[in-house]
Amino acid sequence: MTVVALRDDLANPDPADADGVALRSDLPALIDTAAYLVYRRHRGHTEPEDIRQEMWTWILAQNTTRVNDLEPHVLTWKLRDAGEVYARREKAAKGGYQPSDEVFYSTRTLRDLLPLAIGTEPVTLRAEGDEGGSRSGEPLSMEFETTLIDVRRAYRKVSSKYREVMLRSVVDPLSVDDVQLFRALRFMQRKLGGRRPQKEPA
Repeated sequence: MTVVALRDDLANPDPADADGVALRSDLPALIDTAAYLVYRRHRGHTEPEDIRQEMWTWILAQNTTRVNDLEPHVLTWKLRDAGEVYARREKAAKGGYQPSDEVFYSTRTLRDLLPLAIGTEPVTLRAEGDEGGSRSGEPLSMEFETTLIDVRRAYRKVSSKYREVMLRSVVDPLSVDDVQLFRALRFMQRKLGGRRPQKEPA
C-alpha cells in the first residue's frame, strides 16, 4: 500500500493494515502536529507535506498494534524523530555536508560543562578520552575548543532566568532542584540544535 493510498484510506471509518488491524483514529492529527513541530525547526530546508509523507512511511514500516498501543505523546515523540532524521538529511544535502557531521550534546554533557560554559577564561584542554561533543577525525584539542565555544555561545543565548538557574547549580548546587536544572539544560540543548533523534524510532 502506498503512502497516498494509506492517507486516502484514512477517510474511511475503519482504516486497517494488511492484516486487518485498524489504525488509530487520531493518527492523522498526531502526524500533523509532529510535522509542524519539525517544520518549525527546519523551515527553509524542507516542506510540511514532505515531512508528513516521511512520517507516514515510518508508520507503514511499524507493527500497527504496537503503534495503536502507544500513548499519544509517545507516538508524537517517535514521529518527530522520524521527521527530524529526514529534515536533517535534507538540510545537510542543501548545506553541502553529511548528517554525520552534526554534533549533539546530551543534557548530562552540558551539565558537566557548565562550570566552563559560565566562565570566560581560557581553559586547559582535557586529556584524551574525556567526553564532549563528537566530531570524528578531528584532533581532540580542536574538538574540545569547538565544543567549548558552542556551549558558551548557547549559554549566552538562553534567557536570564535559565542562566541564573545554571549559575546557581554551579555555585550553590543545593539551591537548585533537578527538575529546574534539567529544564534549563534542555533550553540550552535546543540552542545547540536539539537532542539527537533516533535514526530508527522504535
